[in-house]
Amino acid sequence: MTRRLALLLALAAGCGSGGGSPRPNPNGRPTATPAEKPALEALARGDFASAGAAADDVLRRTPDAARAAAVRAVSRYQAASILLVGRFERLEKMFESAPARFDGELRSALLEADGALVAVDNDLAIAEADPTFAIELCLACWSYDWTGDKEINERDLHMLEIEFDAQGNELPEGDPRRRPTFRIDHGDVLWARASIAFQRSILHMAAAYQWSALARMKDGDPKLLRVPLAHREDVALAGKLALSALDHAERSRQAYLAETDDDREWVPNPRQKSHPVPLEVDARLYDTWGGTLADLRDLVRGDTGVPLGELFALFPEYHGPTNLGYLDVGSIFSQPRDIVIEVGALDQLERMRDDPKPVLKGFLGGLWRENMKASPIVGRARAARDSLMRGEQTLDRKLRYLFWFN
Repeated sequence: MTRRLALLLALAAGCGSGGGSPRPNPNGRPTATPAEKPALEALARGDFASAGAAADDVLRRTPDAARAAAVRAVSRYQAASILLVGRFERLEKMFESAPARFDGELRSALLEADGALVAVDNDLAIAEADPTFAIELCLACWSYDWTGDKEINERDLHMLEIEFDAQGNELPEGDPRRRPTFRIDHGDVLWARASIAFQRSILHMAAAYQWSALARMKDGDPKLLRVPLAHREDVALAGKLALSALDHAERSRQAYLAETDDDREWVPNPRQKSHPVPLEVDARLYDTWGGTLADLRDLVRGDTGVPLGELFALFPEYHGPTNLGYLDVGSIFSQPRDIVIEVGALDQLERMRDDPKPVLKGFLGGLWRENMKASPIVGRARAARDSLMRGEQTLDRKLRYLFWFN
């Protein structure tokens, strides 16, 4: 989780370079104006607070300065992350000692973080408006406390390094390939907006429920676990944000495919060969990425459900019935309710191998459906598994790219 947050912060930072109208260089690419340089220099050394202050100074004079807006976005994101982590440390203690206050404090922390992410997304929207948006940046050169332990240690210094070459061999310490310079551009801004929307969706889902109920149950042995829904409107908003994230991700995919340059790409398309991350992509991977996004969109909307029989059939050890019903993901958002889990159903796990349907119905509760249109997403997972079993070893590494994309 820490690494993923670090990479998102790096990506958002890579999208900014100050304000004013960038001047084209002899190769036709925009370069920084003098007003942009303080923000760029602070960003290059990982001084996010100074970078944000310099960018803010530019934006006061030029509100639509795309590169300055992106620098400010990363400064805001970094500050919000630190604040939320600090509040969670206090909330962890409160959960045990004062559960009656926990829900209000948790909701306040989550909504405050969401407000900060709204500001980040607004800045990224300004950056997105500039199709020439790009900057060269060495992400692994930052000296920053990614682990949050109040010191910069070896783990922090290696956090964003490239660790393996194209053959899967570990790169030796000090190899310059570990710390490449990326040229991050317009498609990456769209990816950052997708990630921000996804994080906001999670925040609102968490803010909707009274989690202190779990503290009150810990001393007993309940057969029914219930987390009350307190704010229905947050669940509905979480669904909208999830769809927004998927839309941004698809626009990012399309932007990558449309790129005609080929220069130290963060995420290459099948035609691009210059990418510091030593992993080729192909049209098949991009097609799978697009199909997965479409599958997830249909699931969130409730147009399809996860076919549980197909899901169980992915495991070679399972030889039971395949008519197991469906998981209705969309109803999480369209019909919000208390989280109710029949803990007693877990006592029947030994029956799962023979006939898991009754256990699934009890465990999933209102999310279980007898009949729905089946989502193709399990079939995509099965195809990936079969390819691996046929010895297509490169697919395993490409799936890591697909996971990163989404």
